[in-house]
Amino acid sequence: MIELLRIGLPFILLFIGVQRLNADNLDSLRSLYYQSVDNKEALNEAFNIIHLMRENREGPEALLRVYEGSLIGLKGKHARSVRKKYDYVMEALPIMESARKADSMNVEILFIQGTTTYYLPFFFGQAKRAEKNFHRIIHLLPDVHQKYPSEIVKNVIGFLKENTHLCPEAKDCLQDLLNAVGLHYES
Repeated sequence: MIELLRIGLPFILLFIGVQRLNADNLDSLRSLYYQSVDNKEALNEAFNIIHLMRENREGPEALLRVYEGSLIGLKGKHARSVRKKYDYVMEALPIMESARKADSMNVEILFIQGTTTYYLPFFFGQAKRAEKNFHRIIHLLPDVHQKYPSEIVKNVIGFLKENTHLCPEAKDCLQDLLNAVGLHYES
């Protein structure tokens, strides 16, 4: 028995360490993603994290793909030439759409794609996609919110409350969810 523990313990510790590394890398990716909105330099670091996570087979591929697509779109935000901006967005859209199709029940994927398309100029024709994502999130979130870090849940609800046209029932649903999980959002 002691021999089995001596042999198995390093594997258990390795497994726990890899799980922690996975969580750390995903947290780093999320942080770098939000920094990339205003900080062009954070883009490369975020792409490097995605590459590392893929190499180590960490995290769901669809989630990595939606972050990758949105980051490509953010490259367009930071580009100087109008043509480059357009090209980056056109490259980003199908990547994010393939992520959504691969896991259409993932609130984080829906939110990243939804917010990215929400901020695009009208001529990209993505307003309906953003709206569909937001309505799907409102439908899913009460049943799946515990799968996500509370900060993500809070940000999703805050964004939806501030930026979407919600019926009174949807507003109440989101406020009830905030209250149920003990979160407070100040607009």
